[in-house]
Amino acid sequence: MSLKPIPALVIIAALVACESKVDSATRIDLAPGQDIQDAIDAAPPGTSFHLAPGIYRGQSFEPKDGQSFIGEPGTVISGAVILKNWRRSGRQWVAEGLPAPLRGHGQCYEPLCELREDLFLDGKLLKRVEPTADLAETEWFYADNAVHIAADPRGQVVEMSYMPVAIHGSGDGVVLENITVEKYASAAQYGAIDARDGSNWTLREVVVQWNHGVGLYMSDGMLVSGGAALNNGQLGIGGIGNNVVIENVEIAYNNYAGYSWAWEAGGTKFVRSNDLIVRNNCVHNNIGPGLWTDIDNVDALYESNLVFDNAGDGIKHEISFDAIIRGNIASGNGWGKDNWLWGSQILIQNSSGVVATSNLVEIAGDHGNGLGLIYQDRGASNVLGEYITANNRVEGNQIVFLGDHGSTGIVADVGGMDFWESHTNVIDNNLYVMPAEKNNFVVTHNRHYDLAGAQEHGLERNGVVTRESRQPTTYDCTQVFNN
Repeated sequence: MSLKPIPALVIIAALVACESKVDSATRIDLAPGQDIQDAIDAAPPGTSFHLAPGIYRGQSFEPKDGQSFIGEPGTVISGAVILKNWRRSGRQWVAEGLPAPLRGHGQCYEPLCELREDLFLDGKLLKRVEPTADLAETEWFYADNAVHIAADPRGQVVEMSYMPVAIHGSGDGVVLENITVEKYASAAQYGAIDARDGSNWTLREVVVQWNHGVGLYMSDGMLVSGGAALNNGQLGIGGIGNNVVIENVEIAYNNYAGYSWAWEAGGTKFVRSNDLIVRNNCVHNNIGPGLWTDIDNVDALYESNLVFDNAGDGIKHEISFDAIIRGNIASGNGWGKDNWLWGSQILIQNSSGVVATSNLVEIAGDHGNGLGLIYQDRGASNVLGEYITANNRVEGNQIVFLGDHGSTGIVADVGGMDFWESHTNVIDNNLYVMPAEKNNFVVTHNRHYDLAGAQEHGLERNGVVTRESRQPTTYDCTQVFNN
């Protein structure tokens, strides 16, 4: 049988039709009420999903490689369910038939912090308590798969977080943009957005808020640009990952659940990272440290961040290795704990190879410390060697004392005279501004000295003290984001 040639116009028409199908398949529009995971399952890798504004409730999805999720203004992915069918029981209101509580995790300084479900009354977080007949209108409890509140729910929106995770999985090159992820019952050390099994994710203008554990858990190759991590129960951002960049993000008011920040809580905590870059972020009012690298982080860069009013240390590099901390403003941190050199605006703790330079440090009149180095017995890394406080250089910073409170320098509780005679840390060429010169420098044997005494013990041989009274500076995020 002979084959007739196909006219060129027919071929062109077929190719156009084919191309049209591919183009239409690369973008899928979604609206609230649709199941995002169903749409992902039916689409190929690389598909771009565009989300119309509104609340997408009860979603938990795993993107494929290269898929992107682009929200319009007002796009919210929520892990909370609206509670209805209330009944009156004595002085309380009860909603029944709810899921069994999720398994808790973590160490607390506030009771019940590890319990993961949260309740919101017209968007306001209520305090979870043990079952009681004497329930305040700002409290709630969960017993026998039922929620109990004292406030009258009629005419109000009552939401309970119950979904453990919003976005997760092993996808590579996933993009999230202009999306708010909120009210997930994430566990401590797990994120509402949890990319730990993926790689090379990009988040632009993404907000994670009111999630019980971690807002965002990072992974290798992640870029986080813009957006915010606000009011999360344990941490704003945390996790393990190499070649991560976090920039232009507001990280604030985290650890509302009351996790112990001696364990892990606050603004951020980065673990076992290489080449981490944290720059131009606004980090404030977290209950715990602001920016924190802890355990085997190597070649971290903290640059041009504004870090203020956090309960713990402002910027802390702990049991880790080479880092650069430069051009940051750290002010008013350490209001939760500031004995010894805890609560420093910048703290180098059992770490080596750190350069801290060109930073502005402000110590409040009644709390906090300055730029500190701490040496303790913290053992050694299995791969990278001892966790020692050595070969650090603190130079060219301005340290402002707003009153006579606070200290700056080096402290140690191990090593004895051997440490003080042989340590290789340099603190020099810094400018100190203080109302009156006092014994604000701490060095050999944890003793306090004025500048002349510190210089006799090898600290600040070229340092300068200027006597000047300054008023506290009022900071806000526009000062970093508008520069």
